[in-house]
Amino acid sequence: MDISRNLVYQYLQGPQDPNYYGIVALSGLTGGTVTDIFPGTTTTIRNEIYFLINSIYDSTSSTRLGDFRSFVGSGPYTFTPGSTLNVAFAIVVGTNLADLQATADAAAFKYNNYILPVELTSFTASVSLKGDVELQWVTATEINNHGFEVERKTQNTKFIPIGFVKGNGTTTEQKIYSYTDKNLEAGKYYYRLKQIDFNGQFEYSNEIEVDVIQVSQFSLEQNYPNPFNPSTTISWKSPISGRQTLKVYDVLGNEVATLVDEFKPAGRFEVEFNADNLSSGVYYYQLKIV
Repeated sequence: MDISRNLVYQYLQGPQDPNYYGIVALSGLTGGTVTDIFPGTTTTIRNEIYFLINSIYDSTSSTRLGDFRSFVGSGPYTFTPGSTLNVAFAIVVGTNLADLQATADAAAFKYNNYILPVELTSFTASVSLKGDVELQWVTATEINNHGFEVERKTQNTKFIPIGFVKGNGTTTEQKIYSYTDKNLEAGKYYYRLKQIDFNGQFEYSNEIEVDVIQVSQFSLEQNYPNPFNPSTTISWKSPISGRQTLKVYDVLGNEVATLVDEFKPAGRFEVEFNADNLSSGVYYYQLKIV
């Protein structure tokens, strides 16, 4: 073995195959207690690699170059049934030992410099009717992804963490994430993601900018959808704080529902009106702020 490269290799002298074969550990594994390893069904890789790894019955780590009873790293660690460990390996081949070591170095360099732990395809922000900033991002693939730390700053401050969203470990499926930043004052905000691996390594996404605009006038919006069955959403804006009352009336002026009756700060709001218990017809809604 070659400890400096995290490389376990085997060479069988003979005219049929004079090459060197090895496995290099790239990430996620520093050692372990091996109790049993079952051979796979593929025969495209030399079977000797399997027998080399399968020889670790006593969990003895040897520093002697090329020793059969060897494994990369230190330990031991105990893995309970059902637990998950994300690791990355490369299978390397060389015509001689120097060639094998050079190939192992190239595999480690490419992994550390070209393979992104998370492929982020989009990162966007929007402002809701309530004035909250809604962040959404999408990944195409993930490797060893612990999660995302959401960071925010203003024009006069540095980035600070405001939340954490758990990742999906290792996956080749598209994943959609979201985070809502609430109770913001009017102003310009900047956001970025700090993607963190299980081993503690991290990288930052690009920064995105969003404006939270102060409400400057009263506005009672048209409900949507309209017509509706059985529910619709009513939204409004208020530039002042106060007790807000939103009521619904039928065509005869009879009150049929009180949707809001409480103190609210200035801002953007919305509420759902469910008319499931009312007969079909035309209804009106009225907003009062005192």
